[in-house]
Formats: sequence, structure tokens, C-alpha cells
Amino acid sequence: MSKSTSILWKIIFLIMIIAIAFPFLHLMKSSGNAGIERGLLDLSQYDFEERGSLCLDGEWEFYYNQFLIPELNDKKGSEKDPDALISIPTVWNNYQIKGAHIPGFGYGTYRLRVTGASAGIPLAMKILPQSTAYQLYIDDELLVTNGTVSKDKNYAKAVYKPESVTFTPNESEFVITFLVSNYIYARGGMWDAPTLGTDTQIKSLDRFIGYRDIFLLGNYFIMFFLCLMIYAIRPDSYSRLYFALLCLLSTGRVLLYGEHLIRYFTDSFRFIAVIEYITRYWYPILVLLLLKELFPKSISSKFVKYLLFAAAIITTATFVLPVWVFTSLSAIVMGYNLLFGLFIITVLLRIRNEKTNWTFLFGVVVFYLTGVYDILFASSAYVELNPVGFYVSLLIFAFILAENYGEALKKSEESLLELAEVSEHRLQTELKLLQSQIKPHFLYNALSAIANVCGKDGKKAEELILNLAFFMRANFDFSSFDRFTTLENELEFIKSYVTIETARFGDRVNYTEQIDIPLTTQIPRLIIEPLVENAVRHGVSRKKGGGQIRLTVTELSEEIYVEVYDNGVGMDQEKAADLFCNEKRGIGLKNIQERLIKLYGSGLKIESVPNEYTRVSFMMKKESQHA
Repeated sequence: MSKSTSILWKIIFLIMIIAIAFPFLHLMKSSGNAGIERGLLDLSQYDFEERGSLCLDGEWEFYYNQFLIPELNDKKGSEKDPDALISIPTVWNNYQIKGAHIPGFGYGTYRLRVTGASAGIPLAMKILPQSTAYQLYIDDELLVTNGTVSKDKNYAKAVYKPESVTFTPNESEFVITFLVSNYIYARGGMWDAPTLGTDTQIKSLDRFIGYRDIFLLGNYFIMFFLCLMIYAIRPDSYSRLYFALLCLLSTGRVLLYGEHLIRYFTDSFRFIAVIEYITRYWYPILVLLLLKELFPKSISSKFVKYLLFAAAIITTATFVLPVWVFTSLSAIVMGYNLLFGLFIITVLLRIRNEKTNWTFLFGVVVFYLTGVYDILFASSAYVELNPVGFYVSLLIFAFILAENYGEALKKSEESLLELAEVSEHRLQTELKLLQSQIKPHFLYNALSAIANVCGKDGKKAEELILNLAFFMRANFDFSSFDRFTTLENELEFIKSYVTIETARFGDRVNYTEQIDIPLTTQIPRLIIEPLVENAVRHGVSRKKGGGQIRLTVTELSEEIYVEVYDNGVGMDQEKAADLFCNEKRGIGLKNIQERLIKLYGSGLKIESVPNEYTRVSFMMKKESQHA
């Protein structure tokens, strides 16, 4: 592929990526500014139809270690002052109550008073998983229970799934209350802000997120199994295995985000937390391994081994430690991901004279920036870019692997062509060698026979000389040496040879032929004549009184059967097996055997009984006759 063609394909591929990713990007658009202050949201000036749904981030009332059940209090809010006005989304470990930070384990109440709503007009709310169980009330009505909230950790149950709920305010004012408890995760509280909108908006959002997740999962599974099967068939490069594992990890990440489809497979909070953290550990490592495979000199092998060893230890610890232990290292893991991304980008910037490094760099940067964006700004389903970033990055990595595979395939094809040329040259050399092997014997014997005839029968001598001239002219033309000839030409060679040998041995050589296929049929050059010569020299000429030589060429089903039979001296099985090794016992048989195997996959078959007969045969495939 030329450089300009390669650039053109990269541009087309980039346009395709943008076209695929663009429909998902509207999920990142910011909701309207809620303007929540001191636990109060005023909707009197907010038009959902015009401005879209609303992310409920801002100052909420928070009551630590208290469950304020709405039915026991005035729906406009308890007269009791909150312990703090806190910003949602965040974890309550960051809160200070009476000058001290509160622990991750515990329970509390979040409350938001809403005014200016349109009474009797349905609203809907999208709630992402909170840490780690909650109940949602609108005024005194319990709408959602996610897990089991409790003041006692023995009765609490953590659940990780999103919820969507529709409600209709009876008045222009209502109170949103979340009761939250956590006794398993290192951090507790409302770490994601709910999204408020019309019923149509929230349902549309749910559908779109669901479509996105299913689309991504389908693509990841296809890429995973495809690359895994390619690696299983051709395990010559680990890059395909690393890419397959990246697809597998990306599948895990998609299951944990958006519609949290993992909830259809398990409700184990511990299992979900373990998967989340393990994918965080290994995704950058697999990107690094892929980078190492594509650019072997870019990273020290010793460094990679140390890194794998450390990752294996941390992964094992994650499996066995309590959830609150490894989740308490979230900031460290986040820093590790950010620094690792910068390290990979730095390595790529240092690579020189590699045409794929900039493409790889682009893929890493896309993944890195979407991850950073989610870390800094993710507060609702609208700004969840990481799954799309994963997908775009994997598409770019897949393009690089496809490009490398194509180049490797091209080099392999070029090598095969070179090998074929070398093989063809060798085959022609072997044929010439076969001719040079046959002709000295034949020439010596022919001249001796002609010398014997010259003094007795001049006309016969002239005929023999013409036969010899025809044979030599046809066979010594090395400049126009072809692999195949017609059956008619091969028979002419044989007849010229037999005529001369008959002059030498007289009626001791009795040659006949049975030809049942067209004379125009293409056959390998010098594939039958040496067999006839062997039948004369090592068969009938050594038998007192001579013998018969019979050539049979006939059609059997989809193949052509060739047989040279003589009733000469024959041989035992040991001598027959030695023919392909001992050229003194068989003229050119080794060369014929090799050529037949190369052309048709099978060679000569020799049957012989001492003092009775020798039968040499082979099969030719009809479809190969004009190769």
C-alpha cells in the first residue's frame, strides 16, 4: 500500500469513527444549571421542554446519622437545622460535622426542597447507584428502594443499580428525600446527582443509554472472539491476544456503567466492586503490553515483568481483601491510571521512524481524555464518556492491528512468490539435471548402435541418425525449457529412443503402447521417457532373449493413469526401495519422484517380482494438466 493510499484510508477510518461516536456524544451535554442553594431548588423559571432535563447538583441539606422519615415531618422540611449543607455529588467522607470528618461507614438523610413546580404535571427522575443503599421519597411517598438502608450494619444490604421513577407533584412545592446507608464501601453518600426531567426525557435517556450499551457490548464481543480465534489459529503475535483481552475488559466496564447491565447477571456488590477495580488495574497494563508488542524497543522488558508481577499481587489482594480496604485506595488507583496514561503518551512521543505510533498515540489520547473528563466532571448519566472513549480507542487499536496484519500478509505473499520462483528455478534445474543424466548414456549407446549399422545398412544408419538428431534437438534446447509438454511430443521422444535401442538390441526389445487419452493432453516433460529407458536398460536388455515393454496411458475417473510395464529380469523389494536413492539402478527416478510429489502430491508406485516383471506407475490429476 502506497503512503498516499495509507493516509487516505486513515482519514476515511477517522471519519467513520466520528460518525459512529457522534450519536452518543449528546449524552455528555450538560443539563441546565439547577442553581440549588441552601437545600432549595426553584423551578418557577425553568422550562423542561425548552432547556431539557436538569441535573440536581448543588447544596443539599444533610443530616448525619439520622433517618428523617418524611411522613413524620412537615413535607416542607423539618424545623431542625441540618448538620451541613453539602454539595452533591460527593461522598460524605469529605464532610465536616462539628469540625471533624465523618467516616465512610454510617447513614444519613439528604433533602432538597423544590418550589415553582407545575402541579399535576408528571416529572421523572434518573438515579444512578449511590453508596451503597438508599430510599427515595417524594414528600411522604416512598418511590424507590435500592438495597436495604439501616442504622445497623447487620441488616443493611448494598445494591448497585440505576433507577428511573415517574411522579406527579400535587402542589407546586415538594420535598425530595434520600435516606442513605453504607457499611461496605470505603466511601458513603450520594456520589452521583439525580437527573430531573419530563417523563419523555428520562425514558428517552434510558433507551438511548440502553442502545449504546448493547451496541458497545455487541461490538466488544465480536472483536474479542474474532481476535481470540485469530490468535488461537496463528499464535505468532501476542498483539491479537492483548487486544482480545482489552475487548474483554472493555466489556466489563460497559457492564458497570450506563444501564449497569451487570445487574442482570449478579446482585453481589462485592463482585461488582472487584470487577471495577481489576479492570482499572489491567486496562493500562494491556495497552502497554500492546504497545510493547507493536514497538518492541520502546519499553524495557524487565520493567514490564516487574509491572506484571506487581499487578498480579494487587489483583490477588483485591480478590481476598474486604471491599472497604481496596476501595479506600481509589485516589491512588486514579492517580496510577492518570500517570500511566501520561507515561504511555511519553513513550509514544519518543518513538521515531514508526508510521503507526501517531495512530496509536491518538487512540491512547482519546481514551485518556475521556477518562479524565469523567473523573473531573461526571455527575450524571449525561457526561459519561468513558465507554465511548474505550470504544473509539479500541477501534483505533484494531485499525493498527489490521494494518500490521495486512503488511505482514503482504510480506508473506512476497516471500511465497520468491519461494515459488526459487522452487520453479530449482525444478527447472532438476529437469535439466535429469536431461544431462539421461543424455550421456543415451548418446553413447545410440552412437554405438549407429556405428554398428553404418557398415551394414546405410539407409538404416541414416534413419537412426535422423532419429537421434530429432531427439537431441528437442531435448537439448535449454533456452526454451518448459515444465509441460504434450503427450504427443513425449511419445515422439520415446519412439526415437526405442528406434535407436531396437537397432542396438534387435528383436530383444519389443515396445508397444496403449494410449486412451487425447495426444494434446499436457503432461510433465520427461516424465515417461526415463521410465521407458529404465525398462530397457535394467529390465528387458538384461534378460536373455529380451522381453516386452508396454506403455499404458488411460483415464481413471478424475485422474490419468500412466504405467510402464516390462517382463524383464525384475527385482526384489529391497532393490525396488533403493531405486530412489541409487541413481545407478534407476535413471532419473529420484528427480521424477520429487517432481510428481510437488505437482500432484503422490509419486511413483513400483511393483516388481524377480525374473518376472516390473510395473512402474503414477497418477496425474486432470485439473493440473494445463498448470
